[in-house]
Amino acid sequence: MTIDDRSSAQADGIENAIPLVLDAVDSITADGLQSGFTLSDTGCADGGTSLAMVRSAIERVRQSEPGLPVSVIYTDQPRNDFNALVRNIHGPGPFTTYLDEFENVFPMFSGTSFYREILPPGTLHLGFSATAMRWLSAKPGEFSTASTWSGQPGRNWTNFARMRTRTGAQPNLSCAIARDYWCDMRVDP
Repeated sequence: MTIDDRSSAQADGIENAIPLVLDAVDSITADGLQSGFTLSDTGCADGGTSLAMVRSAIERVRQSEPGLPVSVIYTDQPRNDFNALVRNIHGPGPFTTYLDEFENVFPMFSGTSFYREILPPGTLHLGFSATAMRWLSAKPGEFSTASTWSGQPGRNWTNFARMRTRTGAQPNLSCAIARDYWCDMRVDP
């Protein structure tokens, strides 16, 4: 059983976010795509739940920029099951992969926490994360001290947003948080 066999709620959330992701893709200007389009799925688990969203984003990019190189960065914490992730993206796995539909697409895998920088500055066009924000970066204190736990999610969110805005390729870096809420981070250059 894969992670995604137990993730129907996450899959539903991602499916509901696809129109928002496509709006974000549409907002990226062609002059910002000179060397290609880079999409990240942060907190990707085994990648199965986001395949339809990634496929839709690639298809939308290709409608306006046929043949444009597309990099898809899958990232999760180092103890993630990257073998299952690679199988699901490259096949053979239980899902149909977009790699059979599109050429010039380059999936890459990173065992880097989304609370750290994942890509070089100025390289990410669209960052996506689905319901992974519930994971804390660190244990802030003992369970008996609720006040030390209450601030950790806010510190994590601030750090997550700072790391994504550093890697944004344009002043328009959009980040979807499916099921929890949608966030559109726009950063001035």
